[in-house]
Amino acid sequence: MPNYFRGISRNKAAACIFNCRYGIAVILVLIAALRPYGVQAQVLGGSSTFAFLEKPWNAHLAGIGGVNVSVLDRDPNMFLSNPALLNKDMSTQLSVNINPWFAGTANSAVTYAHHINNIGTFGGGINWTNYGTIRSYDPSGNYTGDYTAGDYAITAGYSRQKGPFSLGLNLKFIGSAIENYSANAFSSDLGALFKHPTREFTVGLTVRNLGFAFNQYTSAYNSYVPLNVQLGTSYKLEHMPLRFSLTLQHLERFDVSYLDGSIATSLDANGSPVYPKKTVFDKIFRHFVFGGEFILGPGFKLMGGWSILPNREMKLTDLSAGAGLSIGTMIRIKAFEFAYSHAWYGPVGGSNYLTLTTNFGRIFGKKLVATEPIPVNADPAINTQPAPVPAQ
Repeated sequence: MPNYFRGISRNKAAACIFNCRYGIAVILVLIAALRPYGVQAQVLGGSSTFAFLEKPWNAHLAGIGGVNVSVLDRDPNMFLSNPALLNKDMSTQLSVNINPWFAGTANSAVTYAHHINNIGTFGGGINWTNYGTIRSYDPSGNYTGDYTAGDYAITAGYSRQKGPFSLGLNLKFIGSAIENYSANAFSSDLGALFKHPTREFTVGLTVRNLGFAFNQYTSAYNSYVPLNVQLGTSYKLEHMPLRFSLTLQHLERFDVSYLDGSIATSLDANGSPVYPKKTVFDKIFRHFVFGGEFILGPGFKLMGGWSILPNREMKLTDLSAGAGLSIGTMIRIKAFEFAYSHAWYGPVGGSNYLTLTTNFGRIFGKKLVATEPIPVNADPAINTQPAPVPAQ
C-alpha cells in the first residue's frame, strides 16, 4: 500500500481509489463528449457570451493568481472554482465580496457553506456584474436615452469526501441582460480533489461550465457558456509557513492565444494578413497560473500570484506594466475575516478585491457546524444524559 494511504485500511483505500477513478472517468468522458461544443464556445479574447463566469470573485482567489482548484481551507468562496473543495471547515461560513471594476462597473458575490455529518457539505452562492448606466445612440449618432446591463449566476454546490478523495458538483443558473435583450443558460461544474492524509498536499481537477443556453439574445445569435478544464496542485512546506500552488487552465484546447487584427505585420501572396507566430513554449506557458501564500498564523497571511494568460494578452508590445500579477492579505479577528487583493491588468491599471467572511456559529453562540441528522426511531424528547448532581 502506498505511503499516502498509511493509516487507512486496505478495503477503504481500494474503495476510495475506485470511487475517485470512477468520478474522474465520468469527467473525462464528459470532456470528450462536449469538447466540440467547448471549442466553439471558448472564444478567448472577450468574445464569449457569459465571459463574466471566468472572473475571480473574491480577494483570496484574486490574490493567488485568479485561478485555483486545489487550495483547501475554510474559505467558502473557493467552491465556485472547484465544488470538491467544499469541506466541513467551511460550515456556517458566510462571505460577501466586492470588486470595483473598470469604467464604473462592479462585480459582487455572496457565498455560504454548511456541512451535515454522514451526508456531505453544501454550498450556495450568487455572483453578479453590474455594468451601470450606458448611453444609447442611433446609427446617426443621436442620443436616444440610457439603458442598463448586467450578468448574474446562482450556484448550488455539493461535495462528499471518501478517504483522501472528494468529488463535487455545482449547478448554475446563468442570466445576462443588455437593454431589452436577455440570455439564459444552465451549466454545471464537476470537481475532484485528492488530499494527502498526513501532509498538506492537494491535487484538484475541475471541469467548469458544462452546459447550454436555452434563451438567446436574438434568434440570429447563439450563446455559449465558456468551458474551462483546470488542473492544479497546492503544497505547504512542512517546516515553513509557505504554501505554493500551480494551476493549469483551459486544458480543453492547446492554443489559447488571441490574434489581434491590429498587429498584422505583413500580407501574404493572397493579400491575407500575416500575424506574428507563437512559439510552442509560449502556447504552453499561457496555461500556467502560479500562486503563493505566506501563512504567518491562523489569523494573518500574505498572498501573491502570477497568471501568464492575462500577462500575454494585456501587455503592450514592449510594456507589460505588471499584467497578470496580484498581491493580497488576510486578517482574521475573532469571528470576522477581512481580505484584500489587488490585481494588475497592464497599462490600463488594476482592480481591488474586498472580502468579508464571518462564522454564523460564533456570532450566535451556537455550534452549527457538522449538524447530525436525527435517526428515524429517535425520540428527541427523551434525554438520555444523566441528571446533574446538585451542588452540596
